[in-house]
Amino acid sequence: MLSFFKSGGADLYFYMGFSLHARPRQNQSVEHMTNQTKTIFKTIDNYLDAIGADIIENSNNPYELVRFVANEEICVIYQGKKGCRGNNPLANKIIENFYAKKIINIQSEKRKSLKDKFYNKLLERDGDICFYSGKEMTKEDASIEHLIPLSKGGKNNLDNLVLCLKSENEKMANLALIEKIKYKINNLTNKN
Repeated sequence: MLSFFKSGGADLYFYMGFSLHARPRQNQSVEHMTNQTKTIFKTIDNYLDAIGADIIENSNNPYELVRFVANEEICVIYQGKKGCRGNNPLANKIIENFYAKKIINIQSEKRKSLKDKFYNKLLERDGDICFYSGKEMTKEDASIEHLIPLSKGGKNNLDNLVLCLKSENEKMANLALIEKIKYKINNLTNKN
């Protein structure tokens, strides 16, 4: 359960014993958290931005903490006498994963249709060769990769998409574009 407290002029939000403001887990020191992770989990706004949710203007409701769009659903986190909660299951899932320090894919339904929508166009543009490994691949082995991840502002358009092997896509996950390019260069250099 998410609870709201006012203390010395500062707003503190707690969910299952974790503060909304990023703190390391009991057995984890701040040094073990990467700078990127520290930034993402610093506030709920940073987390929403990292997972690709769009924060929208709050209504005039004084109990509303944040309003956002995630997976084409309007989600709201409300504060009340009994704590805070989301207006729907997706909002509550996002709250839970924020405190568990897990990045989630809120675009799941959209991403399932990406292959149907873009595969043939990418195949025509790039051929059936994996962007990262240079290996030939079948439609079953292929995956659509975002060069700039959705969580970092990437979009679902041809300029940001490439075909690659599913295993390579899993390795790339949420890496920055520069890291992905370094990986590709390293693979191509080691191939020769």
